[in-house]
Amino acid sequence: MQDRALKAQILKYAIGKRWFPQLEVDVIPKAATAEARRHLTDVDVLVSMPDEFDGYRTLFVDCTTRKDSPITRALWLRGLMDQLGATRGLCVVGKDRIEPDHRYNAAQFGVMLLTEDDLTKYTIATADRVNSVRSHVADIELWERFFAIGTKYWALNQTIEFCTSGYWMTRNDSEACRKTIAEALRIRPELDPAKADHMALVFDLAALFMHSLAKIVAKIFASYLQPENRDDLSDALLTLLYGGRDNYEHLNSLKKLIGASQTGAQNGKPLKLPEWDRFLQLVRHGLDSPTEFPYAALLLREIAWGYLAEKRDLTFATTLAGEKRQAAKIALLGGEYISLAGKLPPEFVSAATNLVLDVQQLPKRTQE
Repeated sequence: MQDRALKAQILKYAIGKRWFPQLEVDVIPKAATAEARRHLTDVDVLVSMPDEFDGYRTLFVDCTTRKDSPITRALWLRGLMDQLGATRGLCVVGKDRIEPDHRYNAAQFGVMLLTEDDLTKYTIATADRVNSVRSHVADIELWERFFAIGTKYWALNQTIEFCTSGYWMTRNDSEACRKTIAEALRIRPELDPAKADHMALVFDLAALFMHSLAKIVAKIFASYLQPENRDDLSDALLTLLYGGRDNYEHLNSLKKLIGASQTGAQNGKPLKLPEWDRFLQLVRHGLDSPTEFPYAALLLREIAWGYLAEKRDLTFATTLAGEKRQAAKIALLGGEYISLAGKLPPEFVSAATNLVLDVQQLPKRTQE
């Protein structure tokens, strides 16, 4: 991994801020014309920053020790931000000094230029919990173990690619939500709950599912606040998940036609996500605490990475659950949902339930 030390520093900083990081994101074409779909470039670290109004805002971090011109790197990063909808950029360059005009002009289009020494000063000035972080997600070696799952289990390679690229290249959060559930369903026959790598992958899919759902909940809350009854919430979600009412009705009609042609029945079930009632319950809980919802994804990823560690340490997960009590409850429901919606073995459901409950109860046990 190139520029490993810089990326490790950014990971630790992001976790200290309670942000949701994604390392090594391959950028692929949204509309490919070649038969082989090759990536265009990559983002060293993509960071989702919890936001009260949008669920998350996106920060791109570019780490390079090459001797490129700082403003050239900043201009490249700005183009990537525009392509993928990031709001801020941080560019760490391998220079002892950056020209003031480079810094100023980069700042005008939303990119901060830093040297490696600047990065240390920046983290000290803007985060007070970096040095106290004991997080699995902040451990770059565990990220490398996660990336290696696709090499170790070839049948799961496509899912690793989805987690590190495909998910982040979706057109919107509704598509990301649907595709994450579909990915869990697709790999169901390949999963063995006795294997720690498989458990880590399922919990990471749960984390990505909750990441997309946090943005959906933010939209529902902004548009409807808290719908008064189940039917109103169901209608709002179906409209949002399937690209508007007209598009939903069109897709629903196609589903019924296909079902009728295959079975001869005229009345097929309406188009919905699996385990729809459970999904509605999850969103309802999210609407009760929309500002804490985004932290559920980080909690689930911390638990996922714990399976990759030689010795699992729930210290950070417990700390986060104590800081965001509703997020811990939402993470529990989210882990259960992705396991049931993906029709995974019951061991995954019980692990999702027990681990999150353990994290919530650990402080009390310590006092006893």
